[in-house]
Amino acid sequence: MVIRPWTGRQNERLKLQGQRLHNAQSTEQCVDISGGRDANGQRVHLWNCHGGWNQKWYLRYKQNGYGLRAGQQFKIRSTWNGRFLYAAEKWGSNMYRVRIRSTHKADEWREWFIFDKGTQSVRLANNPDLVLTYYNAARVARGHNIVLRAWNGKRDMRIRYIPGARQNLHNGEADNLCIDIWQGRNANNWPVIYWTCHNGHNQRWAPVYGKGVTNRNLGFAKNSKPFQIKSRGNGRRVLFVSSHIGGNQHEIKIRTPKYDGQEFFVYDVATGSIRLARDRRFVLTQQKTGAGTLRRGLRMVVRPWTGKQNERLKMVGQRIHNA
Repeated sequence: MVIRPWTGRQNERLKLQGQRLHNAQSTEQCVDISGGRDANGQRVHLWNCHGGWNQKWYLRYKQNGYGLRAGQQFKIRSTWNGRFLYAAEKWGSNMYRVRIRSTHKADEWREWFIFDKGTQSVRLANNPDLVLTYYNAARVARGHNIVLRAWNGKRDMRIRYIPGARQNLHNGEADNLCIDIWQGRNANNWPVIYWTCHNGHNQRWAPVYGKGVTNRNLGFAKNSKPFQIKSRGNGRRVLFVSSHIGGNQHEIKIRTPKYDGQEFFVYDVATGSIRLARDRRFVLTQQKTGAGTLRRGLRMVVRPWTGKQNERLKMVGQRIHNA
């Protein structure tokens, strides 16, 4: 079997039927591991279909690299004891300690999370400003308590889920650290920490997805394709990314459409933000100043997402205003 330029012939088509991948022109010819030998580098070819293991295949679709679905609410359940991660007591001014418990309907919002593809972080669905990460320190380390706190852009605030046999939640920077039920104790309200990955039962988790996407629609189509933002003025001009103005910020202006990458945006349902389609780390928002507060007259820019409420936009009728 080879890959080569397409010429349009019928015998260049393949069809997956059950577990067989056969030639679309002749259903008697199947993709076959030569000689039935399971070894790296073994050749594959078309052979008479016989239903053997070396002719059975399945498709594994590409994930986002972090093992979690973006934009859909989920709980994080221990596969060992069935308990869920949740936002427990408040710890400081704007931080929650994370513990495990059996699901609790009265305040179930504490158990629901979302995955933000733009920052590769797990966030509290009820307040996406808060990310699932380690206790406030210079950098992640073994033994740090797991908390929910404001995103600051560091790589070690990211989380990667490894499905299959391991079912680990790894730190996005320190890949040898996993979310761990402290001391392997099976009890409600027990804390969780980062610990050296050992694939034990107290480090195994499974996302349990809810129906639909998060509640942050804000007037935009869910899971939207790239779009332009056009003025209703006579010129029907569009927003576009103009010049760099410092601080990793690019000013937004209007122009006659050129239909290039500077004009297209997407709506990120997980965070309620409008992002640059060609680089989704950048959100459409106000110019960042020293005060960091929303103020009339500030220029519109695209800049990296930091998770603040004033970086969200909402469309009501024909108006786009700050969320």
